Amino acid sequence: MIHRILFVYLNQQKSGHAILRGKPNRNVRRRPQLGFQYLAAVLEEIGVDSVILDQSITFFTLPDLAKRVRETSSDLVGFYSASALKDEIKSCISGLKKIINV
Repeated sequence: MIHRILFVYLNQQKSGHAILRGKPNRNVRRRPQLGFQYLAAVLEEIGVDSVILDQSITFFTLPDLAKRVRETSSDLVGFYSASALKDEIKSCISGLKKIINV
């Protein structure tokens, strides 16, 4: 049975700030991706805990992610995916599997 899921959103912008008219806008406040919030709410109703890690809000490295997987005792790790992030996600999953020996 699954007790805890870790959802991961990798930042599409390396700067971590919204870009408006070619300049970073540090006044824009980001919140976790809405899709992950919906999933977390439904999972909570059936007794499954979830954690959302959103790199557009809080920067983390691959070792940081592996540490969070261990700390949260996650049974499953889910990634937001889009074609623009395909290679980055594949690389992250491969690296994560090596670090946590899966």
